[in-house]
Amino acid sequence: GWSVGQPRLDSYYMLRWYASYEVNENLTLHLRVENLTNQKFITAPSYNGAAGLDPACSVINAGVGVFGGATIKF
Repeated sequence: GWSVGQPRLDSYYMLRWYASYEVNENLTLHLRVENLTNQKFITAPSYNGAAGLDPACSVINAGVGVFGGATIKF
């Protein structure tokens, strides 16, 4: 939420893609891509007194992330 006295952060969107593929009844592969468009945005601000928002100390997203995995059933 936003509190009085805190600067507002810019709005942003993040595109996420997920896929899974069942190789057979015992093995399923998974792939997920986070922030597909590589948007840059601040998710947790840091303030520098009267100067306001300090991007150098703020938490900025990590860019594109690719994650994969497998589910194995015995």
